Amino acid sequence: QGNYDKAVETYELALNVIKAIQGTENHPDVAKAFRDLARFCFVRKNYDKAREYCQSALTIQRTIYGMDEHPNVAITLNNLAVILDSQGDHSQACDICERALHIQKRLNGEEKRASVALCLSIMAKACAYDHRLEDAFKLYEQALDIYKAVYNQAHLRVAETMNNLAIICKLRGDYQQ
Repeated sequence: QGNYDKAVETYELALNVIKAIQGTENHPDVAKAFRDLARFCFVRKNYDKAREYCQSALTIQRTIYGMDEHPNVAITLNNLAVILDSQGDHSQACDICERALHIQKRLNGEEKRASVALCLSIMAKACAYDHRLEDAFKLYEQALDIYKAVYNQAHLRVAETMNNLAIICKLRGDYQQ
């Protein structure tokens, strides 16, 4: 625990140095530092702090790049959705993923990206929690298609998504699939 506290303290010190060097809070490096802090806190399962840092990064990025006009905004929205999903707020995570997905599709077209598959998976999970099993199944299928294209058959994301599809089939009573 002492190492964790020291690491966060060091990250926060670095953040203050970056702010001082850049002379402003509204700089891409400051947003990145907040996003890095959020990722570190998330890994340590400090979801509230991760959410706070992620929202700070998002606020800065939207000030710099516009509301939903930049890939970094989509990445940070994805990160925020993962945090919310981990906190059990599946509905809000789904809403945020829809925004991130919209940005990614507008900027990248229909290009298959792991970040798109992650959005689809989070949205599928939210649908499953809402007992919308058909929607969940379709979203997981889309995510699986992308994961297979981006990675290969022997990848953890492919296996996780296949497992999620199997769970949805079981919940639907569809044992043939």
